[in-house]
Amino acid sequence: MKKLYVILTLILVGFAVLACNDTTTTSTTTTTTTTTSTSTTTSTTSTTTTTTIAADTTDPLILGVTDVTIHVGDSFEVLEGISALDDTDGPLTSAIVVTGDYDITTPGTYTITYTVTDAAGNS
Repeated sequence: MKKLYVILTLILVGFAVLACNDTTTTSTTTTTTTTTSTSTTTSTTSTTTTTTIAADTTDPLILGVTDVTIHVGDSFEVLEGISALDDTDGPLTSAIVVTGDYDITTPGTYTITYTVTDAAGNS
């Protein structure tokens, strides 16, 4: 009966650890403690695993942004050569938000801003 109790306890602990899993993690630290008690007739071993999850605090990177000079009438694709990458979420190029106005028919200096935010809210 004690063996059944230990097995059920381990299963419940396993489910509890899985239920607390956060998909926005960057690293996991696991600590395992094993306790063994013996007597003349029985031996019981139990293992407790505690998982600590670190939060994602790293900003995603926007790659390929450089100053560009174009001539009046030239074509200009605002996202050409631009990409975004996050250490947890992977490629985020499709999530890049572009702000700023430009006019390829009028000479001048224009500022275009690229931003991207990962699933953890880092930008």
